Amino acid sequence: MAKKKLNSQVATECPLQAVLLADGFDKKFQPITLEQPKVLLPLLNVPMIDYSLAWLESVGVEEDFVVCYWCMNVTLYMEISCLLMANMSLTQALLDHKERKEKDSIAIITMVIKKSKPSSLVMAIDPNTKELLCYEDKGLVLDNHVVKVHINKEDCYIHICSPEVLKLLSNDIMGYTIFTHEIHSSYAARVESLTRYDTVSKDIIQWRTYPLVPDIQSSGNCPIKLERQGVYKGLDIKLSSSARVGPFTLISNSVIGKGYCIGSNVSIEGSYIWDNVTIEDGWQLNDALICDGVIKTGAF
Repeated sequence: MAKKKLNSQVATECPLQAVLLADGFDKKFQPITLEQPKVLLPLLNVPMIDYSLAWLESVGVEEDFVVCYWCMNVTLYMEISCLLMANMSLTQALLDHKERKEKDSIAIITMVIKKSKPSSLVMAIDPNTKELLCYEDKGLVLDNHVVKVHINKEDCYIHICSPEVLKLLSNDIMGYTIFTHEIHSSYAARVESLTRYDTVSKDIIQWRTYPLVPDIQSSGNCPIKLERQGVYKGLDIKLSSSARVGPFTLISNSVIGKGYCIGSNVSIEGSYIWDNVTIEDGWQLNDALICDGVIKTGAF
């Protein structure tokens, strides 16, 4: 009896773990990612992976593994994208997953989803059990199920997994079941493309991702303050010979990194300027992304 109680106590003390899926093989950020991993690209001057790690800490995850080797000694873990920005609570999703697994040994994954614009992705979900019966962008094949078919749901790339999933990664998961947990008011988005990069950046600035916002979720030793007219600025940042802006230059709705040098009569609108960038006189930049160390000479 004492041994059984001890085993139960050990099981409950196992830390909640997360497996972060680093760069995939898509080419949506190339050629930028030919020399720098996607997860280290700056999102509002903070590496993308930092947002994922900050959120995981806020929901009680104690151990993080960035994909390289698999740890098999787990009772429950989360699989998420390293490009994830989220502020949702996982309490209810974790409870639902554990309860389903206790009742049904083949219920091994709970996928977090949210409402989105209509797309080519089709999800068929049992309205009563929330079981995911179809997830594809080609066709829909169902057998004797009463379901709701959705074309306006998005996979948040937050998957709560039982340990069996690790053993099945290289095999088929047929015979097991996947369930869904839909969020409504919380934020979760994956920075999977340059378009989404722009969208998520604006959401952070507008506090839709609270508490993961610039003046709370700061990077390094440089706190950020929200000043007049919606301008975020590092408290320790001052204009110097390594960071300067010339006369008659207008910068609006943009994010500027460190060590920049911007000339005269320059217009920058809705753009992202990373670190150590030089922009000479006369340039007009609209909806641009300028990577680290770029020197733009001779305005056209």
